[in-house]
Amino acid sequence: MPEHVVYITSWYPRAEKSEGTFIEMQLRVAKEIGVRAAVLQSEEVTGGNYVRDRLRGAQLFSYRRNPDVHVIENLAVHRTPLRLAADPELKRRKTLIRAAVRSIKRYAARAGMPDAFFHHGIFDYCYLTKALSEHFGIPYFFTEHSAFTAREVRSRNAFETEAFLRDFVCGAQRRFTVTRAYAEKFSRIFGLPFEYAPNVLTADFFAKQIPVRPAAPFRFINVGILEPHKNQALLIEAFAEAFGGDEDVTLTIAGDGRLGPDLAKLASERGVADRVELPGFLDRTALKAALDASHAFVLSSAAETFGVVLIEAMARGLPVIAPDIDGPRELVGESTGLCFEAGSRASLAGALRDMYYGANDYNPEVAVRFAKQNFGAEALRKYIFHD
Repeated sequence: MPEHVVYITSWYPRAEKSEGTFIEMQLRVAKEIGVRAAVLQSEEVTGGNYVRDRLRGAQLFSYRRNPDVHVIENLAVHRTPLRLAADPELKRRKTLIRAAVRSIKRYAARAGMPDAFFHHGIFDYCYLTKALSEHFGIPYFFTEHSAFTAREVRSRNAFETEAFLRDFVCGAQRRFTVTRAYAEKFSRIFGLPFEYAPNVLTADFFAKQIPVRPAAPFRFINVGILEPHKNQALLIEAFAEAFGGDEDVTLTIAGDGRLGPDLAKLASERGVADRVELPGFLDRTALKAALDASHAFVLSSAAETFGVVLIEAMARGLPVIAPDIDGPRELVGESTGLCFEAGSRASLAGALRDMYYGANDYNPEVAVRFAKQNFGAEALRKYIFHD
């Protein structure tokens, strides 16, 4: 198995943005188990803007810095505006690939050539991973994280056709996804075997001792980007139905995204604005503190391949509520939480009431142990970087 990998990803967390945190976690866990891992971060800029930003001392890259993650910065400078090119997308693609080849060469001169590239998500940069693999003669692995790929095989790039993307997946030396249900789905969709390799958490996220939680009010917490597919509007509706007149129950919905104002307005319309908190993005330290101050976690998504926030909650000893859909249902058992009918306000309201009255029946030590045994560092070693 490879001992040195370079990740190329469709998502990666940025300052004050949480999307792609699961990639950052895997990179950090790879380091924990002794795998040398780096991630290629690409940005594009016109020649004029490059000179301007350099003179101003502005940051050219927007990814979230972490001392435990080695980032290979790949800056593609378009010397002339793309709009002047006969084929702007072709010019953009070639410029980015040339820059990436130079970036990998510089990295390899210091750290050695990687054994493999590891591409995450079909949504972007497949063309880049394929070009680097061919240029350096290095194989690539592929992991798909998105439930949307089970509905439609597509990229954000118009030039990456479905035929190209299928060929890209076919060319991977190994193919993974994060739950067994989606391994079966993607195997059918692409006609190729997919392996199971769950998302993982770093060692510092698991509670070493169970937090002492406040006696009251009872606090539900949801964490995720504030976007339609996360379905936080349904959660507010269900919360209002279950606890509309109960001052001793609150709900925190933490995360960044465009629906923040809409969710605040909905909470006001349903008469629960004083008990629904929308604190925005939380960094890892603040997230642990928020989970430790809560009594139960709720995932309300319409679709998920996994649900990293579920194992984060379990790692802090919380019981969880999740939709009964492929992905999350694999993570939730009788000892760790309960499921509700996805999309049903009544079902979710019932689950919230059941959890409110039954949260003390769940053993927090069991939740932490389950999360650590199944989604800690050894899971990454077992499923991807085994001998």
